[in-house]
Amino acid sequence: MLSYSYYCSMLKIIKYLLIAVGVVACGADFMPSPVKQPVEDVQELPPPIPDTFTLLDIPIYDPLADFTDEYKDECLTKVFLRCPPYTEYWIAEAWMDVCEGNAIIDIANCKWKHDCDPLDPMIVNNQPCQMPD
Repeated sequence: MLSYSYYCSMLKIIKYLLIAVGVVACGADFMPSPVKQPVEDVQELPPPIPDTFTLLDIPIYDPLADFTDEYKDECLTKVFLRCPPYTEYWIAEAWMDVCEGNAIIDIANCKWKHDCDPLDPMIVNNQPCQMPD
């Protein structure tokens, strides 16, 4: 069986452990934590809204400007291409170089032409669309 002195020494150990746990649980700082460091009070405000806006002068690139007028007359041809959806009449203006094997120089964005027959695939020129009615 265990002796009385063994019980007393165990009680002392338990008492010291409880005191140590109590001190740590109450927030005694033995090692400073980075979370508990004071935070610098820095307040950055967003920039103010400007009173006026400055538009940038961005030059628009013209791919036809690289060619001479003579070359434009002889070799460059304007064509009109159909764009999807093909159930409506969308076309895009394009420039082709017939002297360089029909290379496409420029294609504009597709535009919707109103009141055109979507079943007629023939586009000769930038013609106004007319229906038979």
